[in-house]
Amino acid sequence: MGKKLVYFMDNFYPNVDGVVKVVNNYGKILSKDNDCTVVVPDYRDNYQGKHEYRLLRKSSHLFKFHDFIFPLPKRCKETDKFLKEHKADIYHAHSPFFVGHYALRQAKKNHVPIVATFHSQFKRDFLEQTHSRLITFFLMRYVMKFFNKCDEVWAVSNATANTLRSYGYKKEIFVARNGTAFTYPDNMDELKEKVRVQYNIDTNKTNIAFVGQIRLVKNLKLIIDTINLLSKERDDFHFYFVGEGNDEKKLKKYVHKLGLDNVITFVGRLYGGDMMQGFFANTDLMFFPSVYDNSSIAVQEACVCRVPTLFTEGSNTSEGYTDCVTGYLAKETPEAMKEKLVYILDHDEERKQVGLRASKEMPHTWEEVIYEAAKRYDDVIKNYQERHKK
Repeated sequence: MGKKLVYFMDNFYPNVDGVVKVVNNYGKILSKDNDCTVVVPDYRDNYQGKHEYRLLRKSSHLFKFHDFIFPLPKRCKETDKFLKEHKADIYHAHSPFFVGHYALRQAKKNHVPIVATFHSQFKRDFLEQTHSRLITFFLMRYVMKFFNKCDEVWAVSNATANTLRSYGYKKEIFVARNGTAFTYPDNMDELKEKVRVQYNIDTNKTNIAFVGQIRLVKNLKLIIDTINLLSKERDDFHFYFVGEGNDEKKLKKYVHKLGLDNVITFVGRLYGGDMMQGFFANTDLMFFPSVYDNSSIAVQEACVCRVPTLFTEGSNTSEGYTDCVTGYLAKETPEAMKEKLVYILDHDEERKQVGLRASKEMPHTWEEVIYEAAKRYDDVIKNYQERHKK
């Protein structure tokens, strides 16, 4: 057996977001040669599921602040005892909030090095929800206190690392990119037909989709405003929102208000990789204008399925993509996005070639990125031991 690795996060299945997918894949892949434990709160339910790694549910209170819901870990002798006796080689935290600070305390207490991954644009989140610079200041101080106390901080892209530096982080940042478990299936035509029938998809039209959490912070109103402009000029396309989230009702009302019910469809969450692959097979373009996301796993999944993506120019998720080569870029306005969509709709063969190039050049498998990241654990452990020599 290799190392003893312990991961900490404040969300977990059956709730699904990008961070859940990241931690699940780290645990699944590294547990082949290591002893992996994932520590998560139990505040939602007692879901366990089947995992290749050890899953510990820590007793927690539910703390709500504006639209944020934080699990506040309660004193849990069982978890504390496990962490003390387990003698882990390294901790890896994926939350800078209460669970992350709990991991920090346990790391100090048990003399274990700790790394943390920076996933989200917290300052934007806080300002968006509180509308208060003062509250945001104190929340960011709490978040940055966490990152500054970790032995090393990771980011999912160079642009994301720059975002963290803009918050005042001064130390070195290691870039550990996200990956995808998707491969192009041999039975793609079969999956395509199954999903086409189930969702009544018109393949004679250009089908455009957003895949992810249905949250306004992801620029989804911009999508609707863009589609509204486009629908006034042509009717040879259809748009799909795939996913679920807190703002779904608000967005449906907005779609109805604009009279776009026949142009925009809310699909909901798709369960299982086969269904998602089948949906991508019916999709001609991914529209992902979010400037909030740091790295989108859904975009990589689209790439694997040869579906190109339209990004906001300069966004973190667009890092590495070249306009009209491996993806499409436009300024963050409905007018600019609409003009780019018109171009894409009028250049169908180019769109197919962009999707094909993206599939070859842009995705990374989870095995690639995780095994590379695991090598970094060795450096963190070595540096920690050097600093703490008696």
